[in-house]
Amino acid sequence: MGRGGINGDLHCDDLYFDDIQREVNIGPASRTEQGNSGGKLLGMRLQAGWDIPLSVHLTTGPVVSYALDYGRVGGYREQGDSSTAMRYGDQTRYTQIGAIGWRIDSQQ
Repeated sequence: MGRGGINGDLHCDDLYFDDIQREVNIGPASRTEQGNSGGKLLGMRLQAGWDIPLSVHLTTGPVVSYALDYGRVGGYREQGDSSTAMRYGDQTRYTQIGAIGWRIDSQQ
């Protein structure tokens, strides 16, 4: 008849963007801009499926999965007030992915 399975994971991470350096050439002049930033990554994934044996070495079956990720990077500001210094606000990204499918596995 077959067998089913469920698996999943939770993940998180602290992001550090330290000592970022950017060279800017303006004609013969050269400037070096520096900055730092940080952020967080959080997420989870779930997957479920069912194995249907076709032979001793071959199985098939449906699979379904769902993933959710959240990422946030704090604002970035290059040190100094020169005309080439860049500044950005916080950036946040949410991602959701759902999938339904059918798979075939072989073993030797």
